[in-house]
This record gives sequence, structure tokens and C-alpha cells, in this order.
Amino acid sequence: MANRAQLYGYLGNSCSHCGKSVDEMVARYGTFNRMFEFHHVDPSEKHPQYSALMNRTLSADQIEEVDKCVLLCRECHGIVHAQNIDGSIEIRSRIGTRYVNQKMHGWFVVDNVDSTMKFISNDRNLLQPCFVTLGAGEPQEYFVLELMQENRMFNWLRDLETHQKINVNSSSDGTLLLEIVAVAEKVANVRMALGFPLLAMNFDITVGDSSYLWLRNGMLLTKEGKLYSKGEINFPLGIRI
Repeated sequence: MANRAQLYGYLGNSCSHCGKSVDEMVARYGTFNRMFEFHHVDPSEKHPQYSALMNRTLSADQIEEVDKCVLLCRECHGIVHAQNIDGSIEIRSRIGTRYVNQKMHGWFVVDNVDSTMKFISNDRNLLQPCFVTLGAGEPQEYFVLELMQENRMFNWLRDLETHQKINVNSSSDGTLLLEIVAVAEKVANVRMALGFPLLAMNFDITVGDSSYLWLRNGMLLTKEGKLYSKGEINFPLGIRI
């Protein structure tokens, strides 16, 4: 069976609406059983054999199913379904004279006493600026979202033998987010900061403490139930484009 603590941590380890903490519930009551649930942002995408899937050991299919969800405590999950207000918002940001929009789908929760409306979504805000440097070229500023659009990363990887290196650094403090260096024909070494959500990879490990690793949304999950969200990961990458 899947490690629920691992998957709850993967989705933030707290209720996406009220903020109730999984760790606090365990500290206070000794368990989180029956307190938290996965809510599918788009119910039509829910796996037809969801219960059976979630009772298996961790797999890529299971992580992809959880990626469709937000984590809610049982009370807030009931409120979301009771109010039944789905919708979307669009956020806009600017680099220089260039504007970029990101549309996010989710659910609204209305509080009539506090006169507030809260939006919950499994879409991540990808409008964080970063600098991309190709080889010895000048750094160019993009939003993380733009790296996933118009085949940008695909095209940079395809031309890696020309520029030999791709660097992505945070615009705010210069922190290295991603480094891809060509080491042979169609082979590169990748160094990526955990927390940077660009790449998704599966790793079949034959040595070390874990038999299988999944890299998703800037986090590393192991088949043994561990979750890593800080530090960095290094791995070889075969480029077959």
C-alpha cells in the first residue's frame, strides 16, 4: 500500500484550504487516519479504479493520480463538495515589456462570515523569473512557465552539442536551479536543485538505499516511502531528440 505520509508531504503536508497540518495532527492525536483526503481538481480525470490504485505500492501511475489532486482535511473536503464552486483564475506578470499569463483551474470556497473567497488548485504558480544561459551566450530572462512552452527546453536540448551547456539561475539571488552539460554525443550530465519543477524523471536504481526513484514537481520520491524536497540531484541524461 502507498505510504500516505509520503504522498501527503508531496502535496504540501497540510490542508490546501484551512492549513491544518498533518504533522500537528500526528503530534496531537498520534495519527492522521480519517483526517485528510485527496480531492481531484477535475473529477472527470479520476482513475476508474482509484481505490485499487491507491492501495498499491508507490508507482508512477499513483504519483500521476495524486498530481491531479489537492490535499484537504475531511471537513474542508466536505465544504468544497457542498459549495461545489469550480472555476479558474488567470495571473499575469511582466519581464521588461513582455507580459506572460498563466491560467489556473481549481475550486473556490466562500466564507460568508469573513467575507472571503479562497481559491485552491493543484496548478503551481510558474511565473517565477529566471535567467537562462546557453553556452557562452548572454543570460536571457524567462519565467519558469516559458521554459515549458513553445518547445523551448526541447530545442535547447536538441542543440546541446552546439552550445555544450545550459544554465538556469534564479533571477532573485542567482541560485543555480538547473545545469545541463554535454559530456558525449547525445549524453549530458544534469544537476538540478530540488524545488525546481521543470523535469520529470523515473530512475531504476540498482545500487544504494533505494530500488526506485521518481522526480516530480521538484521533489524526489522513493519506493521505500521517503520524500526529498531540499538539496540537489545529479544524474546522466540520454538525449534522443
